[in-house]
Amino acid sequence: WEDKTFCARFVTSVERLRSAVADFTLDFASDRTGIPATQIEAAAEMFGTAARRSASSGTGNNMSAHSNLSEHLLECLNALCGGYRRAGDPIRATGAIFDIVPTTEGVAPPSREWESGPRLRSVDAGLLNAVFPTSRMPDEILHEGEDRLRALVVFGGNPAAAIGDTPRTARALKSLELLVVIDPRMMETGRMAHYVIPTTLPFERDDLTITQDNWFPFNFAQFSPASLKPPPGIMDDWEVLWELGRLMGLPMDSRTGPYGVSIPKGRLDMTTKPTAHDMLNLACKGSRVSVDELRAFPSGRIVADEAVVQPAEYDDGNRLDVCPPDVFDEIRAVHDMQDEAPGYAYLLSSRRAVHVLNSAYQNAANVVARHPLAPLFMHPDDIAAESLKPGENVEITS
Repeated sequence: WEDKTFCARFVTSVERLRSAVADFTLDFASDRTGIPATQIEAAAEMFGTAARRSASSGTGNNMSAHSNLSEHLLECLNALCGGYRRAGDPIRATGAIFDIVPTTEGVAPPSREWESGPRLRSVDAGLLNAVFPTSRMPDEILHEGEDRLRALVVFGGNPAAAIGDTPRTARALKSLELLVVIDPRMMETGRMAHYVIPTTLPFERDDLTITQDNWFPFNFAQFSPASLKPPPGIMDDWEVLWELGRLMGLPMDSRTGPYGVSIPKGRLDMTTKPTAHDMLNLACKGSRVSVDELRAFPSGRIVADEAVVQPAEYDDGNRLDVCPPDVFDEIRAVHDMQDEAPGYAYLLSSRRAVHVLNSAYQNAANVVARHPLAPLFMHPDDIAAESLKPGENVEITS
């Protein structure tokens, strides 16, 4: 069911991938997963014979063991089956403000940015999507080198509760020479901080549909004026960072964009403080639409018609690499792995829940009333085997 025409033009390392997974037979996969081989085969056929084949994933799969490999192999389904837009296909949305979705057929080559650029001090690891892995932060604070992390600004996060091995994380945060938390709520990290700076809430400031710009089904954008007045003296979150830069005499650049994208917008004036309107205008600099244009459409507007994918003018040589050498090695390691946690009878998996979003809304009154503790989902047979009853409280050690 692979798309041989697509693979010949846009994909490489198919034979290496075939070799890497050759002994992941149906029987092997069924035994490893506990899913009947017939169901695995039926799922593969359902995907492989669909008119349009495309797979994606999210929380759960990519917050579990071997998450990078899981995501990579999922994308291999798309590569092998040509699950991408082709020349002539319509694109209803390329981004209303930022217009960043490519409209010409082609491959964005892998950057492997973690192999170059800045490195961590405590472990040989680099940047991914322009950031270091948060899980390494405690070691960056606690290692003995003179260049260890000494000061930290936590912006709308809660590492004291979110990073694994929380006792070590707490020890690291308490050892910092300076810990500043920018957050309107007092969380675990804030209780350890030297300074907690509350900032405006979403309804207390003007804003644009920036982070979701390329998520809408059409090229839609909206300006929303503040509907509530913030308490006196409360700043927007960006103001705190600008003021820190001014006090330290540092030049600062503005970057913005939809979720997962960081687009440079230019150097900030560090002598005259910009207004919130100035910052929104800067976000729209060089874009399809201005803030003033959007003000005239309170319900938002569609700012551009749908596009059509154009054929590439030439073959630039870029290919989807379905099996780089390090991926090959990890596939083989997963094949040969044993029980990764001896003494534990179950596998703990994360998942989405309808009443919270990441760490948001956990303290909302109606959520606390409905779910005073985190819900645990287990197979009924396992609940019975542990002599538990639905609704009982249990303590989990992971």
